[in-house]
Amino acid sequence: MALVARIVTWRHDPHFTYAANLYPTHLRLDSLLAGVLLSYYHAFHGPEVLAFVNRFQGWLAPVSLAAIMPTLFIDQDEPFMYTLGYSLLWWGFALLLLMVLYPIRAPKPPNAVGRTLAALGRVSYAFYLWHMPVLAVADHMSAAAASYGIQPSVGTIFATSGLAFLVTLLMALATTWAVEAPFLRLRDRWLPSRAAAEPLPRCDPPAGALGSLIVFSTFGPFRASYSLGRLAGGVSPSTG
Repeated sequence: MALVARIVTWRHDPHFTYAANLYPTHLRLDSLLAGVLLSYYHAFHGPEVLAFVNRFQGWLAPVSLAAIMPTLFIDQDEPFMYTLGYSLLWWGFALLLLMVLYPIRAPKPPNAVGRTLAALGRVSYAFYLWHMPVLAVADHMSAAAASYGIQPSVGTIFATSGLAFLVTLLMALATTWAVEAPFLRLRDRWLPSRAAAEPLPRCDPPAGALGSLIVFSTFGPFRASYSLGRLAGGVSPSTG
């Protein structure tokens, strides 16, 4: 239904804006509920999910990669991206998450890289909440500079991307420490979990699972920088 709503919104007004095509909850409800559904099946129907992953393990990585790749090369204000593209993203990352949840080998003791990624994971929700406001500010600043005839260099574009990432990370760390963590402690004190964690057997993950993550992580900054470059040239989807 969310996909249908996005298509109807596009047909009603083909001009992309964040306010009309990205922010409304009902247009993104499929991706929000996908995470909830995956969590439910992992917690209460783990053996069935494991059987699914074992059965289709050879297909999960290439299908995940194929679903994620369009966002690296198609601009966000293209109709394909803000209609079907959003659905492809949650499908791709849901499959990728399945491959992470059901690996074959027991986890190794984390090294420095693993500990860094784990720390980022602990603030990932706050990072998700803050990244759009930070990018919106960057968009407006780039558009304002372009209105004065200031065209950024490639170095400036990459520096802007890095600064936006850093500001988002700092905001995420601060709000996780000041807001999320205290409320989670209260939740655990007042409503302790009664679910028993039962270990599931491991399955053999496709080697491409890591590859799809590497490709997305490698090309993502270039894709973001390209978009910032377009915005600096005066194209600002946030303002229309």
